[in-house]
Amino acid sequence: MRKLATTAFSFAAAVFAAQYFLAPGEQLLAAAIMAASALLAVFLRGPARVRVVLIALSLCFGFIYNFAYTALVRNDIDALVDRERTAMMELCEYAEETEYGARVTVKLIGEDGGRKAVYYGSEELLLLSPGAQVCDTVLLSDAGNIRGERVTSFTSKGVHLLAYSRGEAVFDEGNEGALRYLPQRISHCISEALGELYEGDTLALARSLVLGERNGLSEAAYADLTETSLYHITAVSGMHCAFLLALTQMLVGRHRRRLLAAVSVPVLLIYVVMVGAGPSVVRAAVMLILLLLEPLFGRERDGLTALSFALLLILLQNPYAAASVGLQLSFAAVGGMLLLTARVYRAMIGGKKHIRAYRFAAASFSASLGSMVFTIPLSAYYFNILAIVAPLSNLLCLWAVSFAFPLVLLSGLAASVFLPLGQLLSLPAVPLLDYVLKGANILANIPYHALYFSNEFLVLWLIFVYAMLAVCILTRARARGWLMAVTLGAVSLAAVVMLNGKVYTTQKMNVIVLDVGQGESVIVASGEDAVLIDCGSSNGFISAGETAADMLMSMGHDVLDAAVVSHYHADHANGFDELFARVRIETLVLADIPDEGDLREELETLAAEHDTEIIYVREMTALAVGEAEVCVYPPMGEDGANEACLSVLCDAGDFETLITGDMDISAEEALTERVELPDIEVILAGHHGAKNASSMELLRETTPETAVISVGSNSYGHPTEEALIRLAAVGAQVYRTDLHGHITISVN
Repeated sequence: MRKLATTAFSFAAAVFAAQYFLAPGEQLLAAAIMAASALLAVFLRGPARVRVVLIALSLCFGFIYNFAYTALVRNDIDALVDRERTAMMELCEYAEETEYGARVTVKLIGEDGGRKAVYYGSEELLLLSPGAQVCDTVLLSDAGNIRGERVTSFTSKGVHLLAYSRGEAVFDEGNEGALRYLPQRISHCISEALGELYEGDTLALARSLVLGERNGLSEAAYADLTETSLYHITAVSGMHCAFLLALTQMLVGRHRRRLLAAVSVPVLLIYVVMVGAGPSVVRAAVMLILLLLEPLFGRERDGLTALSFALLLILLQNPYAAASVGLQLSFAAVGGMLLLTARVYRAMIGGKKHIRAYRFAAASFSASLGSMVFTIPLSAYYFNILAIVAPLSNLLCLWAVSFAFPLVLLSGLAASVFLPLGQLLSLPAVPLLDYVLKGANILANIPYHALYFSNEFLVLWLIFVYAMLAVCILTRARARGWLMAVTLGAVSLAAVVMLNGKVYTTQKMNVIVLDVGQGESVIVASGEDAVLIDCGSSNGFISAGETAADMLMSMGHDVLDAAVVSHYHADHANGFDELFARVRIETLVLADIPDEGDLREELETLAAEHDTEIIYVREMTALAVGEAEVCVYPPMGEDGANEACLSVLCDAGDFETLITGDMDISAEEALTERVELPDIEVILAGHHGAKNASSMELLRETTPETAVISVGSNSYGHPTEEALIRLAAVGAQVYRTDLHGHITISVN
């Protein structure tokens, strides 16, 4: 069995290396090197020979398999994309509503039969069930390469095409009752039934808990669950499958092994399809099925082998799944638990008898520690967070989740058949779900419950801690050595938090242009005070609100003196919902101009909900920020949101920074005519480096030494060559968030 684990993990290592680091030609070269290594290993002596040969051959197969899969699946992508064509498609799931209609995963029918795509069409898709067919003229796009950037969110799910409707769709509902889509229909039926039993965040948590539907939580609840490391309960994984298996055991009987396996295996398989067959739930189902079947075939249960086999199956089905964040977190968490949890628990128990509460706490803490040891670096890389409070939140809340899961599932199933029975079963579930939400909210208000890797010192601390962990393992340290390592880690962490706060509070002014992709968000801080100017991004994969909140929290600011919204465009203002959920905003500074959409009304509603004062800028408004001053100028134009946006001058004595939002050249001319602007040191290039902003007149008037461009993936060509040439002509040194990340200007 251990040979299977060695083979699977070696194959997976090759696939991961191929997906992240190696070009196709390099993959073949690596395969040749591994094949040669296997041949040379034949001449080794001793037991190591078999293992080395096995590892080398598995690595070789992994490189070749990834290369062949890529060549086969991606072979015709270039020929299909960037052109319109008539396509026949079959819906694989229920559609989701989008800002401009609906989207759904489909299977292409015809000459490209079998290929999956995400189809963006009209709202009529929301009325269809899986199995329905649609014929439409679509523009196909490469799901793995969007505007020149590698994207893995689609390909990791086996989807390599995006299809955008360009015609009038024709629908055929004749195949909606197909048996193969029964699990999706069951899931939809349960989801609709839960809507009759629960409401608000309780409903959203209920749906996410049993079905993996994660799009209904309010921003406040989402922030609380994320900040306390409880958001993982909304992603169906091993915990949920274990709850389902426990429920099956209650109905069938724990000791009737054959009957239990006969019932549990199909139930788990149906459940996997119901919740979308993501890598984490597939991993869990495979492991549980193996653990159910192994005793029946006289095999000893081996969690590590089951884990490796699940990984092998997933990557054989789709090597691109290696880039799935869910897969990486799921396997890292389970791997850590298999390797460390039992050892930590034994160390805490020490062979002595303890009261049940202590054993429960020890089991919870050891499980949390095991699951975190390998996932912390991944959480730092993908989510920028270190949830200090995670072991406590798991201890206090996961027991409630274990009881809520079967109650919610049974209530949904019952309500689908007989609503009063579902309502009865939901009665004990509601307080459990509310307990989890309230517990997350309380824990999220504990000071330093989470830390953020916007603090660069925290990155160094993490490297230091894992270096100590490696030393303790390699030297087989005893209890005293581990205690010293833990103490050093805790003391150095406290020092890191204090040091980062000092870095920002001791400066006369800090202007931080955040990397929010194609959008804008700027923090101006001095001492204990901070102001935010704009908070938005047009890149759907970036949350400007979370990015701003992370940086503010890292700087020690959980309260903003003011937030300025230059104008009502999404790329400058769509992140405030998330920001309000995590940061107290004392004053909201708005332009008193008409809104082309609903953003102004949404911002005013948010301010009312959070008891935030609103100031409408009709004349120059000065905001004191510690030793600095932020001057907000009223709109200079009237023809549109860009022309009528607010402009901001940040002043720290003899150092000024000018922010003009999306003002065009005509509005910039009006600004220079109405306002006596000083020579400035830094300018935030207008409209993300558009050709009709950052005019020569403005640049000559202000003579900036440095220009910062807030820009990300876009189809507008920002920053434009014209803007860059003008900035170079006045001698400004240019920095860009898409190239340099967050950009900090500090005034001593």
